[in-house]
Amino acid sequence: MIAHPAEREGVRKFYKEVLGCPATRESERIDIFRIGTNFSLGVVYDDSALSATDGLKSIWLEIRTPEPEVLKAKTLEFGIKEIQF
Repeated sequence: MIAHPAEREGVRKFYKEVLGCPATRESERIDIFRIGTNFSLGVVYDDSALSATDGLKSIWLEIRTPEPEVLKAKTLEFGIKEIQF
C-alpha cells in the first residue's frame, strides 16, 4: 500500500492502536504491520500516493473480527469513512 508521507502518523496510529497490529518494521520510507498470525501489510510512504478521493477507487482491506460492532465503532471514531457497497 502507498500512503503520502504526511499520513505516516495516522497510519501508524490506526494499525497499531485501533487494529492492534504490531509494527515489525518502521522507517521513514516503509512500515510493516503484522495482521493476525499469517499476514503482513507493508505501507510505503511516497509523494506519489493517490489522493483521498482517488484512493476510494482502489482496493480495500477487509478484516474479520469476533466483535465487528466494537471494531466498527473504533474505526469510525478514529475518523475512517464507512464505505457503502
